[in-house]
Amino acid sequence: MSDRLIIIDDEVELGRLIGRVGESVGYEVKVTSRIQDFKECLGQWSPGVIVLDLAMPEMDGLEVLRWLSLENSRAQIVIMSGFDARVLEAAKRIGQERGLNICFAINKPVRVPDLREKLTSLKKTTSNPLDRADLERGLAAREFFLHYQPTVVLRTGALQGVEALVRWNHPQHGI
Repeated sequence: MSDRLIIIDDEVELGRLIGRVGESVGYEVKVTSRIQDFKECLGQWSPGVIVLDLAMPEMDGLEVLRWLSLENSRAQIVIMSGFDARVLEAAKRIGQERGLNICFAINKPVRVPDLREKLTSLKKTTSNPLDRADLERGLAAREFFLHYQPTVVLRTGALQGVEALVRWNHPQHGI
């Protein structure tokens, strides 16, 4: 559900702070610091938004992004880390290339007003679908790109062909 937010961060107090900010803008929130709890919650609770710390002790954020991709997650994902901006941008790009909806990245330490603004904007985007004007703006801004996906014979694993899919890299909504 779009109004559900899950936070995974090994800094428990920071996770709780983010959770309180999420609740203040109308999200139902769950916070965890353990990857296994996160995976179980994702399957049972179906959050619309995930806040993911890149530096986790059990499984790093890039591994979590890979797992989310394999699970075909449709959630909006916010990457968060104390790493420098280049690392955050690279993680964002990796997630988008894997077909995930990476909305933005946040540097730690987190500024509460900025976080509140971003979580509010995500909440608005889930309730307001894109319209024709958004599509025209996206076309003019060249935000669309091709994504090639192989098709295989399941029985043998042999390559059968390739599909060309159009993806939209929206500046607020991600891929």
